[in-house]
Amino acid sequence: MIAVAAGEALGLLWGPGLVFLVFIIWLIRRVVRAARTESRLEEERLREWMKGEVAQLQSTKAEPRLMRVPTAAERKKRSAVPAPAAPEAVPGPDMIVPMQEGRPADIVDRIGVTETELNIVRPLFQSDGPAGPKVLWVRSTGSHIAFCERREAAPPSKLGRDVITIVKVVDGKVVGKWQFG
Repeated sequence: MIAVAAGEALGLLWGPGLVFLVFIIWLIRRVVRAARTESRLEEERLREWMKGEVAQLQSTKAEPRLMRVPTAAERKKRSAVPAPAAPEAVPGPDMIVPMQEGRPADIVDRIGVTETELNIVRPLFQSDGPAGPKVLWVRSTGSHIAFCERREAAPPSKLGRDVITIVKVVDGKVVGKWQFG
């Protein structure tokens, strides 16, 4: 009796299972066919676009995009015109304050920074207490001055942080300022 019941149950499931399997196979075939059709359409669109590009290039018959070499007369004429003066970069060694002499005690390292440049950025130093700012180093490229200062921690925290500041200097005035840290 149990075997008959199991056989009937299998017969009942066999019909819907077979229908489901046929439906899945049909669905997969449709998806593959749609993908193939889409691929062909993309290929056709690309060919049409390429035909248009090639036709446009052939119709314009443009020159190759090479730079023309100026004639000797043009080169001579260009060299006769004085070039604009290049901006002054780092000052010469006669203007740099030597590291051992004349260096303020508040800055540990200031290679290549003149006293004038130092006076430009000194108002930007942050003071966290009566001891004054703790500037670790200052560097100059002529157009930009960078310095690193160690700042004390805010009251809930006990960790200090180092802040790097970069300023752009034009005609002895700070025109841009960036801080990191």
